[in-house]
Amino acid sequence: MSFGIIGRLLTSFASAQDLPTMEERAAWLIEQYRDESIKPNAKHGPAVALARLSLNPDDDYVIDRITHYYDELSTGRNGEQFSYYGIAWVLGKYWDKFTPAQLDHLKNRLKGFNDLLGHGTENHAIMKAVGAYLFAQYWPNESGWVRGKKTSAEVMETTREQLLAVMKSLYDKGYAEDLSPTYAPIHLAPYYALYECAKDPEIKAAADAALHYHLTNIAVNHYEGVTIPPVNRDKPSRIENTNTSKESKNQGRNSNPTPPMIFMAGGKP
Repeated sequence: MSFGIIGRLLTSFASAQDLPTMEERAAWLIEQYRDESIKPNAKHGPAVALARLSLNPDDDYVIDRITHYYDELSTGRNGEQFSYYGIAWVLGKYWDKFTPAQLDHLKNRLKGFNDLLGHGTENHAIMKAVGAYLFAQYWPNESGWVRGKKTSAEVMETTREQLLAVMKSLYDKGYAEDLSPTYAPIHLAPYYALYECAKDPEIKAAADAALHYHLTNIAVNHYEGVTIPPVNRDKPSRIENTNTSKESKNQGRNSNPTPPMIFMAGGKP
């Protein structure tokens, strides 16, 4: 898949140079995925699904692949954590394209994952929490999440608190993973999904602020095509959320080189 994508990108790159606007460049990039296949439980399969559905919202192949995205997993195995927010994003944008039976099938697979409320560094926390939060929003009256342990209300309450804590901690802790070209997309995409699909105004506003924070931080550390360090992960780094003890909150903190002064006038999430 990677070689095919690279090949198409290289052969089309010259034409992309003639696209002066962001909208034109985005449309060109999405077009490269028109016939891309979607593998089950793939890390970035939902991104391909979103690209294909933006080109054809009635793409039955994509709807079927998302419906059965986790079917090949053995009993007791969790899904690819990088895919959770992406699956939620697809559902949020194209819910009406799925039949009730397809939605039930996917929902029952999602309920079998016990890591939806897990956390770690910022990107791991938001990838899981955004997916879990949106699943609870889409199916508000369900039980049996996290392998039978949680109701939708409990999942939403937990993830809402965790997401707000993570996003608030950007302003008094700061993290440098977003300055890595590897990690920047993993930081931004879940927040975009949350901003576009969440109904709660406070959550939507917090996601909007988090996106502005990260994009501003990236912009002021970007010089003539080069991202200035720190660009590597600090392994001991922790995020502050509801599952982090007070004693460990300040251990291994990354120091953000860019104070978020631009957001002081707009308030914190």
